[in-house]
Amino acid sequence: MLAGILTALLLLIVDAGFASRRMLREISAARNALIDGGNAVVTGDPATATTYFTRAASDAEAAVATTRRPGIRVFGSLPIASDNVAAARAVAQAQADTARAGITMAQAAGTLGWDNILLPATASLGDVDLHTLKAAAPRIGSVATQLQTALHDLELAGGGRLLGPVAAGYDDAVTTLTRQAALAADARDLFRVAPGLLGGKGERRYLVAVQSLAQPFGPGGRVVATGILTAQAGKLSLEPLTVADPAVAEAASSPDVPIAAGAMLAAAGSSGPEPLNGVIFVDTVGLQHLLWMVGDVKTPAWPAALSQNDAVSIIDGQALAGRDAAAADGLQSALAGSILSKALKRRPSTEAFGTGAAELAAGRHFSIYSTDPKVQSRLSRLGVSGRLVTSDNPIAVVWNTTGVARTGTLVRRPTAVAVTLDAQGVAHMRTVADLDNQAPIEPPSVLLGRPFGNEPVGGYTADVSVYLPKGAHRIQAETSIPTTSTVSKDPALGLPVATAPMTAGPGGSMSLIVTAQVPGAITHVGDQSQYRIHVLPQASATPENLRVKIKVPDGATITGTTAGMQVTGTLATYTGTPQGPVTLIVRYR
Repeated sequence: MLAGILTALLLLIVDAGFASRRMLREISAARNALIDGGNAVVTGDPATATTYFTRAASDAEAAVATTRRPGIRVFGSLPIASDNVAAARAVAQAQADTARAGITMAQAAGTLGWDNILLPATASLGDVDLHTLKAAAPRIGSVATQLQTALHDLELAGGGRLLGPVAAGYDDAVTTLTRQAALAADARDLFRVAPGLLGGKGERRYLVAVQSLAQPFGPGGRVVATGILTAQAGKLSLEPLTVADPAVAEAASSPDVPIAAGAMLAAAGSSGPEPLNGVIFVDTVGLQHLLWMVGDVKTPAWPAALSQNDAVSIIDGQALAGRDAAAADGLQSALAGSILSKALKRRPSTEAFGTGAAELAAGRHFSIYSTDPKVQSRLSRLGVSGRLVTSDNPIAVVWNTTGVARTGTLVRRPTAVAVTLDAQGVAHMRTVADLDNQAPIEPPSVLLGRPFGNEPVGGYTADVSVYLPKGAHRIQAETSIPTTSTVSKDPALGLPVATAPMTAGPGGSMSLIVTAQVPGAITHVGDQSQYRIHVLPQASATPENLRVKIKVPDGATITGTTAGMQVTGTLATYTGTPQGPVTLIVRYR
């Protein structure tokens, strides 16, 4: 009997070993086939993509079946081992589900006529086949649903204690599937919003607003040029841009794009015989990303072609080197207009469009506001509405240039936020906005300005506002060089705001320090306390340094943070140069 038991045990061990190796081999093969299938879709080969996805599904399902082998079932019933077997099975099942979603995506690609590397269903960026988009939309929606379901099922399997390769493989699978599900959801929302946005139900007219980052203002830069974009049944036409009306430009002072757009539309109410249906914002970095997407642009307004490497330095630098402000305004308008009008006539590759669009949206260098609430809601889900989030303890530092000089690209504006949490759930906040002027002292120009009053050549002056969480009180603001600060409440956003003028000559610096207390800043997740902060950097030519320190109450233990944060005792720290909104979470008990 003992010999029989030992023999059976040995056979189970051998079976478990061979089955484990086979399962890992099949999971690896499925992963490779999924990658090849995705590449085939992007390069416009749906037939080959279907072959790869079918193979991936077969390999993944074989891996799932392997987990039912006697050896795996026996050892998988043991403590700890059961969690790892379940996680491995979940990874394989997620691969199978992803492969089936890939087959649906390949079918959608066929509907779109996606048979090369160029952006499908378009003759150019300004000529979109809305009928084809509508035909493919149901399958795109199905892909998003399938991937989201697969991600949900995969996440449910990760609650146990995972070891070594299983833990690494599981984490990698969750990360990959999360990204794929998010991309699919964006594609679904894009297909849904395009018809209404691009005139599928009648002509739409939008005010195009070009922002110069040489003058930080509102959502990013001051509006220096405007024009009317008309959309009719997917066909886009842009009227020549003109220098922005000062009243229209000044209206866009809010960091929230929908609010700024509404104010601009009110100021531009008399523009044209028909009402405007929204506002499209793009700044000079956005124009540079657009050039990366569609290629260099030649224009009579400039001696050399504008490229992805120099658009910002030309439009927000060299174009301002003269002393005639009106001529500089006209040149900025002409350069921006050439990029936009020629981009509408070109058809980028799918990969270039996807990457460029992601960069535009992530850095808030491109935003759209629509007067149609349904369209606006979908734009918000896509992340291009430019809305300022007013929940999750928001912090936003907004620089509204007031000086004559246009030295915004020559100054650095780092921000530091320190939060100390107490046992009563109150967040004690200290925000420091620094101004470091790196502009040269000569020569006088539109870029560097002219000596005027207390503002030297190369100086920079702005009204700086720190937007604080709702409920913040005991707010105090002071500057390193004494000025008059104010504390008020933004009526549209419902957020407290501390504002102070700041100025610095070439080589000079200045700081604004704002302190506040926010009661009820802590939420609870199970037996843990959680603090969440949402930081919105102002769009800029160069991403600015951001440092956030969050200290939990003395005696508490930090149990988890947003990826990338460093933990030292009761202190969690984020340091980076984000190009868009940052949400940081710290959990403790």
